[in-house]
Amino acid sequence: MKKRVVIYKSGNFLLVQPTTDVIFSILKPALSFDELVTAHSWADKRQCEIDGVPYTRVVTHTLLEIDHKERVVAPFGFWKLVKQTLTKAGYDVRFKDLTPQNPENFKVYWKNISQYKLRVGQKEFIKKVLNSRCGRIDCPTGFGKSFMIGIIAALLPKARIDIVTTRLSVLRERIYPELQQMVGDVGLVCSGSKIMNRRVMCYSARSLHHAKADADILFGDECHELAADLASSELVRWQQSRNFGLSASHDKRLDNKDMRMHGIFGPIIMGVTYDEAVKAKSVVPIVVKWSNVIMDVDPVGTRDNMIEKKRYGLWTNTYRNLVIAEDARSYDKDTQVLITVETIEHLMHLKKVLPEFTIVHREMSLSASDRKKYIELGCIQSDEPDMTLERRKELTEQFSNGKLKKAICTSIWNVGVSFNSLNVLIRADGSGSAINDIQIPGRVSRLAEGKNHGIVHDYMDQFNSGARRKATKRKKSYTQMGWKQIEPEKN
Repeated sequence: MKKRVVIYKSGNFLLVQPTTDVIFSILKPALSFDELVTAHSWADKRQCEIDGVPYTRVVTHTLLEIDHKERVVAPFGFWKLVKQTLTKAGYDVRFKDLTPQNPENFKVYWKNISQYKLRVGQKEFIKKVLNSRCGRIDCPTGFGKSFMIGIIAALLPKARIDIVTTRLSVLRERIYPELQQMVGDVGLVCSGSKIMNRRVMCYSARSLHHAKADADILFGDECHELAADLASSELVRWQQSRNFGLSASHDKRLDNKDMRMHGIFGPIIMGVTYDEAVKAKSVVPIVVKWSNVIMDVDPVGTRDNMIEKKRYGLWTNTYRNLVIAEDARSYDKDTQVLITVETIEHLMHLKKVLPEFTIVHREMSLSASDRKKYIELGCIQSDEPDMTLERRKELTEQFSNGKLKKAICTSIWNVGVSFNSLNVLIRADGSGSAINDIQIPGRVSRLAEGKNHGIVHDYMDQFNSGARRKATKRKKSYTQMGWKQIEPEKN
């Protein structure tokens, strides 16, 4: 006869009763993850020496505790994982909710969305949110996540809803205005804004300490980014809510901290592949065009510092930047082209070979001394306008409506913007991040009249083994997304 175990839901925690030594030993590895920690700065390295630990080491994080009654306590999002783990070990697992929610707050008013036309997949989104206690939703860029949050807020006019994201510009310029148009009663708490006590509240991750954490529903936008230490420690304060995490890049963090998002937001309850989104005409197909970067001399040389490898291999690599410039200039003046980079340093060196392109970066991220240096290097002219919040907003609007055709930007435009008419994106960043491989090309996925597909340019860097490995990883990511890839025409 199987031994019975009960999983209790208490707030947004789960309790396992009874908890024996055997049950604990079964659950501990399932609710743990390993993080590879590397000391880069001098201070971090010095601290490692004091602590007697290596500069690079594996740190194991365990996401469960034992309470005063000697029961396992863990974030409720792990309920399915805990059930599957214990069932596999031969236990009969039951479930009991100790904190039922007020059904009046979840009463659905379908007439409130009668004016909206839903695309394929969006009805399933509504169904999942209305019928689930928690869960992560995997949907591609262009699916309409902000719109769907507004739909839920309209359907449940008595529910208090909190939305959290790390992206300040996305929150202020995209999510908040769209929700205002759809439901009206919306607050905004972030740097420069403190509109409180609204039914629907928008929070930046750095402003979560201002939140009451008493919402009925919590949405984490681009929730993979909320797995960082500070944001994830704040999110556990939400104990009355149904939590839903939205992203196109679940479980792809190199530090494995996605496990925290599993605990806070739950298992993946819905997934839409890019191919499914294309067939549903929610996004356009993407074509990746590769260019070779072959050099007689490795510009990285024997350098082992990560920043210096990027600086000499990518950012200041004149030959590579000229290959990028050639691709950028292969399109006529009416074709919108966006070049994405990781740093201002790379942005400036590309501006030097592409003076006709407009540069976009975060305001106040270019110091006076660096500005002077880049003027002296010939990257920018002395009359280059300073980047202010107003100028960046203006450039974002101009690029969104198609008036601005050619731009080089840092990661400020990597997620959350809606450039529907963007035809061509050039990835100059050369990174090996699986998250970037999905998020950055997604800029060209939006639907627009007369737009049959989006084009992404990438670079098969063959001057250095590390750069080549990263390019190969990007190629693999594109294959997994189902995107067509065109190999370089010549060696």
